[in-house]
Amino acid sequence: MPLRVRLAPAAASVGIARDRVRRHLEAAGCPHLVEDAVLIVSELVTNAARASRPDRPIELRARLDGGRLLIEVEDSSPGVPRTRRLTADSLSGRGLHIVTALATECGHTPTPHGKVVWALLG
Repeated sequence: MPLRVRLAPAAASVGIARDRVRRHLEAAGCPHLVEDAVLIVSELVTNAARASRPDRPIELRARLDGGRLLIEVEDSSPGVPRTRRLTADSLSGRGLHIVTALATECGHTPTPHGKVVWALLG
């Protein structure tokens, strides 16, 4: 069964999202995916919370298919996610670098009211 969670565009939603994904994967018998999935979800939900309008919820979706996990986070911002150039002094901007390093594939898809940022594991 797929996971679908609506979240407020707030920092507190990141912990909720991590917990829900962890429990979902453990219940599905996929503990080997938990660590990477939780880190990816943290980064994508953090970015969505920062980018979204405060009156529009974020939606987290996770779906297992043949041993692969698709993670999607939909937000209300049409802004395209971009990796930043990092320096040793950078205090932020590592999120998409982390997602790219952990995921088999990742990307984004525009929607009529924003975008979906996705990552595939496995």
